[in-house]
Amino acid sequence: MRRLLPVSLRQLVSRRYSPTSHRISNINLSHLSYTSTLYYSTSSSFPESNDSNQFNSYPTKKIEAKWQQIWSTVDQSSLPLVTDTPSSKPKKYILSMFPYPSGKLHMGHVRVYTLCDALARYHRLNGSQVLNPMGWDAFGLPAENAAIDHNVPAPVWTFQNIQTMKRQLQHLAFSFDWQHELYTCKPDYYKFTQDLFLDLFESNLCYQKESSVNWDPIDQTVLANEQVDENGKSWRSGAKVEKKLMKQWYFKITAFTDQLLSGLQAPNQSNSKLDSKSHSESKSKQDLNKLGDKWPKNVIAMQKQWIGDKKNPKLHDWLISRQRYWGTPIPIIHCSSCGTVPVPKTDTPILLPESISSSTDIKNRSLQGFEEWIKTTCPKCKGPARRETDTMDTFIDSSWYFLRYIDCNNKNEIFNVDKINKWMPVDIYIGGIEHAILHLLYSRFIMKFLNDKKGLKSILEPFPFLLTQGMVQGRTFKRKDGTFVKNIDVQDFGNDKAIETTTGEELVISWEKMSKSKYNGVDPEAVVQQWGADTTRLFMLFKAPPQMALEWEQSAIVGQQRWLNRLWKILGNFITLKQTNRKDHKNESGTEQDLSASEGKLLEKTNQTVKNITEIFEGPEYNFNVAIAELMKLSNIFAEEIEGGKTRVEVAEKVLRKIALMMYPMAPHFASEVWKRLNEEMGKTGEIEESEWPKVEMEKEGKKEKEVKVVVQVGGTKVDVVEMSGEWKEKGDEELVLEVRRLVGEKLEGVLKEKGTGEGKAKVVRKGKG
Repeated sequence: MRRLLPVSLRQLVSRRYSPTSHRISNINLSHLSYTSTLYYSTSSSFPESNDSNQFNSYPTKKIEAKWQQIWSTVDQSSLPLVTDTPSSKPKKYILSMFPYPSGKLHMGHVRVYTLCDALARYHRLNGSQVLNPMGWDAFGLPAENAAIDHNVPAPVWTFQNIQTMKRQLQHLAFSFDWQHELYTCKPDYYKFTQDLFLDLFESNLCYQKESSVNWDPIDQTVLANEQVDENGKSWRSGAKVEKKLMKQWYFKITAFTDQLLSGLQAPNQSNSKLDSKSHSESKSKQDLNKLGDKWPKNVIAMQKQWIGDKKNPKLHDWLISRQRYWGTPIPIIHCSSCGTVPVPKTDTPILLPESISSSTDIKNRSLQGFEEWIKTTCPKCKGPARRETDTMDTFIDSSWYFLRYIDCNNKNEIFNVDKINKWMPVDIYIGGIEHAILHLLYSRFIMKFLNDKKGLKSILEPFPFLLTQGMVQGRTFKRKDGTFVKNIDVQDFGNDKAIETTTGEELVISWEKMSKSKYNGVDPEAVVQQWGADTTRLFMLFKAPPQMALEWEQSAIVGQQRWLNRLWKILGNFITLKQTNRKDHKNESGTEQDLSASEGKLLEKTNQTVKNITEIFEGPEYNFNVAIAELMKLSNIFAEEIEGGKTRVEVAEKVLRKIALMMYPMAPHFASEVWKRLNEEMGKTGEIEESEWPKVEMEKEGKKEKEVKVVVQVGGTKVDVVEMSGEWKEKGDEELVLEVRRLVGEKLEGVLKEKGTGEGKAKVVRKGKG
């Protein structure tokens, strides 16, 4: 089996950066060994027999291992970029906020990436050219501090975590465009972060000054005002912030105050009656650059509150320098003769020091401990000079990453303008509410600056539509003094009552954001191992609307598993129906015979479900919990029809394929297997991802709505009531009797046997106009 990862960790970081080799530094990684293995143990073959007994219970692990093995044979690193692939399809840029490689995925990650993947898969099926990339916000304090604690170089720790998280993402079948993968800590990325700094410096929007700053005594670095909470504590370490007089670097974000505020307004409602194409395009672009009616109201309010206005300005220039090693080096040289000198772009990237294998170097929290690296030559006078030892705030890395995804292999410039004009803005941006101020504000600022600097087509707002998903919360147990209790020390009665087993004390139960300190976290890997990826994904989508908090209840996830079992049984019933060689009724022209009333009703429900679920996937609410509920209703109706023998093969196949297509964005393993089994039974080919999203056929099939009821009696005893389409009113008695016998044959035979009488001659009694 081919590995899912395009390169090993050792290959990734073992070479020095050059135009043809995008590596990070010479670090000895001989003690590390990584493989990309599936989370299920798999056999070399997967039996494909359609024995009806195998459909009693859905074999989650076997099916998911099978499809992950199939998907893993595609080496995505060799695929062309989506943005380099010519296509006449409309573009759809679907983006989720990229993660810190802090160790392992948490359930919040699973939720946001499940939402993102469902939308990406839907839009691919629905005819769009989709860009859905993934990367790593890899610099910063969390990884660096953890590396120091473990006495491991920060690059080694970071890439180790990336390998772990990437494996977990792939186990959940997230269909990211991995050929667009980027790492903010690699020189081929941070070269252009440095170039962005130089562009701002050249535009007089970047400066250094001495001022009173916020100093974190634990993390040993300066913090921006935005990174200090209302209690004067660090957003990261929780330490009480101290004031220090220091010389620091700033971006002049205040120069864009008016533009940042203007973008938060709703689009102007023009009274102009012009309908020219140019006017329409201009109006459309203007609407995209106004967020007031597209972003969540609370996010708009938070941004306005942070920025202030002309009478009460609150926004300060962005303090971007940090006194830490693990960040993008600031491309400035200090010369005793020439002063502050920017590094020429031809000399970027300024690489981080490479000799970081010793314990002493690992514990050097800033670049000031690397004297040999600091010594350099002035670009102007060629005399001795010293490098700037501060690194950049990681919010700079994330303020433009969405642009680099589009042109991630460009070695000559930050991006190609034509590509940005084609693919920007992002169509759907998904992430946590905790980034509602800083990340979004800084990204909007950089987008506005680059729009002017690079001559873009008025792309002023990078994220016209923002979906902020709610927190994933865990059931939390606290003593009366507010201290948290581990789950293993709790007897939970499940009815809002729990006691601590060691003391008998009754505990306070609440739902709170998952965290290690509260002992309420859930390991996604363990959940997937127990329940499967599809069941986990479905539960994430079903438990609550995206914008609301999701209360994780392990006991409730079984409902999704049961639903997959029911659908699996439906597939088995279809195969049984097909294998009984039951003849479908055709008319002389070879087309489908008129639908029975029950078939028409089933197709009508199917089409209504397609319509409703399509509307959900188109947004803006994205209530996937309702979509899954709609599919459950349809599958219940379908189960009754197919188990009762009321549905012919071609109708059952049509419904089952539509169900599979609608499930595919949410449960890709299951849907892929259903599609494959249908192809095998019907002698067809093609993978489900090559198909199209089902179309609504209400007008065509809605006309076949039932219009007549046929009561079947034997000797005065009612056998059944059959609903039939109105066309049957015009059929002759003999033809009508044959169709009724087909529909109620088993029940009719049972009644005749019970009465001990022969079938006799049927008599048709028509009432009214029928």
